[in-house]
Amino acid sequence: MLGSFTIIITNVFSGVYRSENKGTKATIPLAVSAILNIILDPIFIYYLNMDVAGAAIATVIANLIGLFIFIYWTYIKNDTTLDMRTYKRSKAIYKDIISVGIPASMEQILMSVFSMVINVILVWVASTSSVAIFTTVWRLVSIGIMIPVGIGTGAISVFGALYGARKLETIHEMFKYTHIIGFLGALIIGILTAVFSNQLALLFGGAGLNKEISEITVLLSFYVMFSSLSIISGFIFQSFGKGAYSLAFTFFKQIVLTLIFIFLFIGLKDLGVYYGIILANFIGGVIEIVVLYFYINRFDKYYAK
Repeated sequence: MLGSFTIIITNVFSGVYRSENKGTKATIPLAVSAILNIILDPIFIYYLNMDVAGAAIATVIANLIGLFIFIYWTYIKNDTTLDMRTYKRSKAIYKDIISVGIPASMEQILMSVFSMVINVILVWVASTSSVAIFTTVWRLVSIGIMIPVGIGTGAISVFGALYGARKLETIHEMFKYTHIIGFLGALIIGILTAVFSNQLALLFGGAGLNKEISEITVLLSFYVMFSSLSIISGFIFQSFGKGAYSLAFTFFKQIVLTLIFIFLFIGLKDLGVYYGIILANFIGGVIEIVVLYFYINRFDKYYAK
Protein backbone atom coordinates (compact mmCIF):
# COMPACT_ATOMS: atom_id res chain seq x y z
CA MET A 1 0.00 0.00 0.00
CA LEU A 2 2.83 2.41 0.83
CA GLY A 3 4.43 1.71 -2.54
CA SER A 4 1.23 1.89 -4.56
CA PHE A 5 2.09 5.45 -5.64
CA THR A 6 4.74 3.93 -7.94
CA ILE A 7 2.01 2.16 -9.90
CA ILE A 8 -0.47 5.04 -9.90
CA ILE A 9 1.92 7.85 -10.91
CA THR A 10 3.67 5.65 -13.49
CA ASN A 11 0.34 5.02 -15.19
CA VAL A 12 -0.45 8.75 -15.11
CA PHE A 13 2.82 9.50 -16.92
CA SER A 14 2.08 6.69 -19.39
CA GLY A 15 -1.29 8.27 -20.14
CA VAL A 16 0.33 11.66 -20.73
CA TYR A 17 2.82 10.21 -23.22
CA ARG A 18 0.07 8.24 -25.00
CA SER A 19 -1.97 11.45 -25.34
CA GLU A 20 1.02 13.02 -27.13
CA ASN A 21 1.18 10.10 -29.59
CA LYS A 22 4.35 8.72 -27.97
CA GLY A 23 3.16 5.14 -27.57
CA THR A 24 6.66 3.64 -27.41
CA LYS A 25 7.78 5.90 -24.59
CA ALA A 26 4.48 5.30 -22.81
CA THR A 27 5.22 1.57 -22.83
CA ILE A 28 8.99 1.21 -22.27
CA PRO A 29 9.02 2.11 -18.51
CA LEU A 30 6.07 -0.24 -17.92
CA ALA A 31 7.89 -3.03 -19.75
CA VAL A 32 11.09 -2.35 -17.81
CA SER A 33 9.13 -2.55 -14.54
CA ALA A 34 7.54 -5.84 -15.56
CA ILE A 35 10.85 -7.43 -16.58
CA LEU A 36 12.59 -6.20 -13.42
CA ASN A 37 9.75 -7.60 -11.34
CA ILE A 38 10.27 -11.03 -12.93
CA ILE A 39 14.01 -10.85 -12.21
CA LEU A 40 13.75 -9.49 -8.66
CA ASP A 41 10.94 -11.79 -7.47
CA PRO A 42 13.00 -14.99 -7.11
CA ILE A 43 15.91 -13.02 -5.65
CA PHE A 44 13.82 -11.52 -2.83
CA ILE A 45 11.57 -14.55 -2.33
CA TYR A 46 14.16 -17.37 -2.39
CA TYR A 47 17.71 -16.00 -2.24
CA LEU A 48 16.92 -13.44 0.49
CA ASN A 49 14.32 -15.78 2.11
CA MET A 50 11.67 -13.04 2.33
CA ASP A 51 8.80 -15.17 0.99
CA VAL A 52 5.65 -13.21 0.02
CA ALA A 53 7.01 -9.98 1.55
CA GLY A 54 9.92 -10.28 -0.89
CA ALA A 55 7.49 -10.35 -3.82
CA ALA A 56 5.88 -7.14 -2.55
CA ILE A 57 9.25 -5.38 -2.16
CA ALA A 58 10.36 -6.54 -5.62
CA THR A 59 7.16 -5.16 -7.15
CA VAL A 60 7.60 -1.74 -5.54
CA ILE A 61 11.29 -1.49 -6.50
CA ALA A 62 10.56 -2.53 -10.10
CA ASN A 63 7.77 0.04 -10.46
CA LEU A 64 9.94 2.71 -8.82
CA ILE A 65 12.57 2.22 -11.54
CA GLY A 66 9.89 2.67 -14.20
CA LEU A 67 8.71 5.84 -12.45
CA PHE A 68 12.28 7.22 -12.38
CA ILE A 69 12.52 6.71 -16.15
CA PHE A 70 9.36 8.78 -16.67
CA ILE A 71 10.61 11.50 -14.29
CA TYR A 72 13.96 11.65 -16.11
CA TRP A 73 12.29 11.94 -19.54
CA THR A 74 9.77 14.53 -18.37
CA TYR A 75 11.74 16.86 -16.11
CA ILE A 76 15.37 16.41 -17.21
CA LYS A 77 15.21 15.61 -20.94
CA ASN A 78 11.95 17.57 -21.41
CA ASP A 79 10.59 14.94 -23.80
CA THR A 80 6.98 15.99 -23.25
CA THR A 81 5.04 19.20 -23.75
CA LEU A 82 3.82 18.90 -20.15
CA ASP A 83 4.91 22.06 -18.34
CA MET A 84 3.83 22.36 -14.72
CA ARG A 85 5.02 25.99 -14.59
CA THR A 86 2.15 27.06 -16.83
CA TYR A 87 -0.40 24.73 -15.24
CA LYS A 88 -3.58 26.30 -13.89
CA ARG A 89 -6.11 24.41 -11.82
CA SER A 90 -9.46 23.89 -13.49
CA LYS A 91 -12.46 22.37 -11.75
CA ALA A 92 -13.99 21.65 -15.15
CA ILE A 93 -10.99 19.50 -16.13
CA TYR A 94 -11.03 17.68 -12.78
CA LYS A 95 -14.74 17.03 -13.27
CA ASP A 96 -14.10 15.60 -16.74
CA ILE A 97 -11.37 13.31 -15.41
CA ILE A 98 -13.54 12.07 -12.55
CA SER A 99 -16.57 11.57 -14.82
CA VAL A 100 -14.53 9.04 -16.78
CA GLY A 101 -12.17 7.75 -14.09
CA ILE A 102 -14.75 6.69 -11.50
CA PRO A 103 -16.98 4.76 -13.94
CA ALA A 104 -13.87 3.10 -15.41
CA SER A 105 -12.83 2.03 -11.90
CA MET A 106 -16.32 0.73 -11.24
CA GLU A 107 -16.09 -1.35 -14.42
CA GLN A 108 -13.06 -3.15 -12.98
CA ILE A 109 -15.03 -3.84 -9.80
CA LEU A 110 -17.92 -5.16 -11.92
CA MET A 111 -15.56 -7.62 -13.62
CA SER A 112 -14.56 -8.96 -10.19
CA VAL A 113 -18.23 -9.22 -9.21
CA PHE A 114 -18.87 -11.06 -12.49
CA SER A 115 -16.21 -13.67 -11.65
CA MET A 116 -17.59 -14.10 -8.13
CA VAL A 117 -21.14 -14.62 -9.44
CA ILE A 118 -19.97 -17.17 -12.02
CA ASN A 119 -18.02 -19.06 -9.34
CA VAL A 120 -21.10 -19.26 -7.12
CA ILE A 121 -23.31 -20.46 -9.98
CA LEU A 122 -20.75 -23.09 -11.06
CA VAL A 123 -20.58 -24.50 -7.53
CA TRP A 124 -24.39 -24.55 -7.46
CA VAL A 125 -24.96 -26.29 -10.82
CA ALA A 126 -21.76 -28.33 -11.11
CA SER A 127 -18.84 -28.72 -8.68
CA THR A 128 -15.86 -26.97 -7.14
CA SER A 129 -13.73 -28.48 -9.92
CA SER A 130 -15.71 -26.37 -12.38
CA VAL A 131 -14.60 -23.28 -10.48
CA ALA A 132 -10.95 -24.31 -10.86
CA ILE A 133 -11.49 -24.86 -14.58
CA PHE A 134 -13.25 -21.51 -15.04
CA THR A 135 -10.57 -19.63 -13.07
CA THR A 136 -7.81 -21.10 -15.23
CA VAL A 137 -9.60 -20.57 -18.56
CA TRP A 138 -10.67 -17.05 -17.61
CA ARG A 139 -7.01 -16.21 -17.09
CA LEU A 140 -6.40 -17.29 -20.69
CA VAL A 141 -9.40 -15.23 -21.83
CA SER A 142 -7.97 -12.19 -20.04
CA ILE A 143 -4.74 -12.63 -21.99
CA GLY A 144 -6.63 -13.23 -25.23
CA ILE A 145 -8.53 -9.93 -25.09
CA MET A 146 -5.38 -7.83 -24.71
CA ILE A 147 -5.40 -6.79 -28.40
CA PRO A 148 -8.80 -5.01 -28.27
CA VAL A 149 -7.88 -3.63 -24.84
CA GLY A 150 -4.65 -2.19 -26.26
CA ILE A 151 -6.39 -0.76 -29.32
CA GLY A 152 -9.16 0.69 -27.15
CA THR A 153 -6.65 2.26 -24.77
CA GLY A 154 -4.89 3.97 -27.67
CA ALA A 155 -8.23 5.02 -29.14
CA ILE A 156 -9.10 7.09 -26.05
CA SER A 157 -6.50 9.75 -26.86
CA VAL A 158 -7.22 9.72 -30.60
CA PHE A 159 -11.00 9.97 -30.34
CA GLY A 160 -10.74 12.53 -27.57
CA ALA A 161 -8.59 14.77 -29.75
CA LEU A 162 -10.85 14.32 -32.78
CA TYR A 163 -13.92 15.04 -30.66
CA GLY A 164 -12.40 18.27 -29.37
CA ALA A 165 -11.31 19.27 -32.88
CA ARG A 166 -14.83 18.54 -34.19
CA LYS A 167 -13.53 16.30 -36.97
CA LEU A 168 -16.69 14.27 -37.49
CA GLU A 169 -15.63 12.65 -40.76
CA THR A 170 -12.38 11.41 -39.24
CA ILE A 171 -14.27 10.14 -36.18
CA HIS A 172 -16.42 8.00 -38.49
CA GLU A 173 -13.32 6.68 -40.27
CA MET A 174 -11.57 5.87 -36.99
CA PHE A 175 -14.73 4.23 -35.66
CA LYS A 176 -14.66 1.75 -38.56
CA TYR A 177 -10.87 1.33 -38.49
CA THR A 178 -10.51 0.59 -34.78
CA HIS A 179 -13.41 -1.87 -34.77
CA ILE A 180 -12.16 -3.68 -37.88
CA ILE A 181 -8.58 -4.16 -36.68
CA GLY A 182 -9.82 -4.89 -33.15
CA PHE A 183 -12.18 -7.58 -34.39
CA LEU A 184 -9.57 -9.13 -36.70
CA GLY A 185 -7.01 -9.17 -33.89
CA ALA A 186 -9.46 -10.76 -31.44
CA LEU A 187 -10.59 -13.25 -34.09
CA ILE A 188 -7.02 -14.37 -34.78
CA ILE A 189 -6.20 -14.71 -31.07
CA GLY A 190 -9.47 -16.57 -30.48
CA ILE A 191 -8.68 -19.06 -33.26
CA LEU A 192 -5.12 -19.56 -31.99
CA THR A 193 -6.46 -20.08 -28.46
CA ALA A 194 -8.78 -22.82 -29.71
CA VAL A 195 -6.13 -24.48 -31.91
CA PHE A 196 -3.52 -24.56 -29.12
CA SER A 197 -5.96 -25.27 -26.30
CA ASN A 198 -4.21 -28.52 -25.34
CA GLN A 199 -0.82 -26.83 -25.03
CA LEU A 200 -2.31 -23.93 -23.08
CA ALA A 201 -4.01 -26.39 -20.74
CA LEU A 202 -0.64 -28.05 -20.05
CA LEU A 203 0.97 -24.66 -19.43
CA PHE A 204 -1.74 -23.12 -17.22
CA GLY A 205 -3.64 -26.18 -16.01
CA GLY A 206 -3.16 -28.68 -13.26
CA ALA A 207 -4.94 -30.85 -10.69
CA GLY A 208 -5.63 -33.45 -13.42
CA LEU A 209 -8.09 -31.16 -15.19
CA ASN A 210 -6.12 -30.49 -18.37
CA LYS A 211 -8.67 -32.20 -20.64
CA GLU A 212 -11.57 -30.20 -19.18
CA ILE A 213 -9.55 -26.97 -19.29
CA SER A 214 -8.75 -27.58 -22.96
CA GLU A 215 -12.42 -28.18 -23.82
CA ILE A 216 -13.65 -25.03 -22.04
CA THR A 217 -10.80 -23.03 -23.58
CA VAL A 218 -12.08 -23.97 -27.04
CA LEU A 219 -15.60 -22.96 -26.00
CA LEU A 220 -14.63 -19.60 -24.50
CA SER A 221 -12.42 -18.80 -27.48
CA PHE A 222 -15.70 -17.55 -29.02
CA TYR A 223 -15.85 -15.03 -26.17
CA VAL A 224 -12.40 -13.79 -27.18
CA MET A 225 -13.36 -13.58 -30.88
CA PHE A 226 -16.23 -11.15 -30.23
CA SER A 227 -14.75 -9.33 -27.23
CA SER A 228 -13.66 -6.32 -29.29
CA LEU A 229 -17.26 -5.21 -29.96
CA SER A 230 -17.91 -4.05 -26.41
CA ILE A 231 -14.34 -3.43 -25.25
CA ILE A 232 -13.44 -0.92 -27.96
CA SER A 233 -16.90 0.69 -27.86
CA GLY A 234 -16.52 1.22 -24.11
CA PHE A 235 -13.16 2.96 -24.54
CA ILE A 236 -14.59 5.20 -27.28
CA PHE A 237 -17.47 6.21 -25.00
CA GLN A 238 -14.86 7.14 -22.38
CA SER A 239 -12.98 9.26 -24.92
CA PHE A 240 -16.15 11.33 -25.38
CA GLY A 241 -16.40 11.84 -21.62
CA LYS A 242 -19.24 9.31 -21.34
CA GLY A 243 -17.71 6.93 -18.81
CA ALA A 244 -21.14 6.36 -17.29
CA TYR A 245 -22.37 4.96 -20.63
CA SER A 246 -19.49 2.51 -20.74
CA LEU A 247 -20.18 1.46 -17.15
CA ALA A 248 -23.90 1.00 -17.86
CA PHE A 249 -23.20 -1.26 -20.84
CA THR A 250 -20.66 -3.28 -18.86
CA PHE A 251 -23.23 -3.84 -16.11
CA PHE A 252 -25.91 -4.70 -18.68
CA LYS A 253 -23.67 -7.20 -20.48
CA GLN A 254 -21.67 -8.77 -17.65
CA ILE A 255 -24.42 -8.98 -15.06
CA VAL A 256 -27.93 -8.60 -16.52
CA LEU A 257 -27.57 -10.36 -19.89
CA THR A 258 -25.19 -12.98 -18.52
CA LEU A 259 -27.57 -14.00 -15.73
CA ILE A 260 -30.53 -14.07 -18.12
CA PHE A 261 -28.81 -16.38 -20.61
CA ILE A 262 -27.24 -18.55 -17.92
CA PHE A 263 -30.62 -19.29 -16.41
CA LEU A 264 -32.06 -19.98 -19.88
CA PHE A 265 -29.44 -22.71 -20.29
CA ILE A 266 -29.21 -23.74 -16.63
CA GLY A 267 -30.39 -27.27 -17.50
CA LEU A 268 -27.05 -27.84 -19.23
CA LYS A 269 -25.24 -27.23 -15.91
CA ASP A 270 -21.70 -25.85 -16.35
CA LEU A 271 -22.00 -25.82 -20.16
CA GLY A 272 -25.10 -23.66 -19.77
CA VAL A 273 -23.05 -21.17 -17.78
CA TYR A 274 -20.47 -20.90 -20.56
CA TYR A 275 -23.13 -20.63 -23.28
CA GLY A 276 -24.70 -17.80 -21.28
CA ILE A 277 -21.40 -15.96 -20.97
CA ILE A 278 -20.68 -16.25 -24.70
CA LEU A 279 -24.15 -15.17 -25.85
CA ALA A 280 -24.28 -12.25 -23.41
CA ASN A 281 -20.88 -11.06 -24.62
CA PHE A 282 -21.90 -11.23 -28.30
CA ILE A 283 -25.39 -9.72 -27.99
CA GLY A 284 -24.26 -7.09 -25.46
CA GLY A 285 -21.38 -6.13 -27.75
CA VAL A 286 -23.63 -5.79 -30.79
CA ILE A 287 -26.08 -3.60 -28.86
CA GLU A 288 -23.27 -1.36 -27.55
CA ILE A 289 -21.61 -0.84 -30.92
CA VAL A 290 -24.97 0.00 -32.54
CA VAL A 291 -25.79 2.52 -29.81
CA LEU A 292 -22.32 4.05 -30.15
CA TYR A 293 -22.78 4.35 -33.92
CA PHE A 294 -26.02 6.28 -33.55
CA TYR A 295 -24.51 8.36 -30.74
CA ILE A 296 -21.68 9.47 -33.05
CA ASN A 297 -24.18 10.32 -35.77
CA ARG A 298 -25.75 12.84 -33.39
CA PHE A 299 -22.52 14.88 -33.34
CA ASP A 300 -23.78 16.92 -36.29
CA LYS A 301 -26.27 18.58 -33.96
CA TYR A 302 -23.60 19.03 -31.29
CA TYR A 303 -21.17 20.69 -33.70
CA ALA A 304 -23.90 22.93 -35.08
CA LYS A 305 -24.35 24.64 -31.69
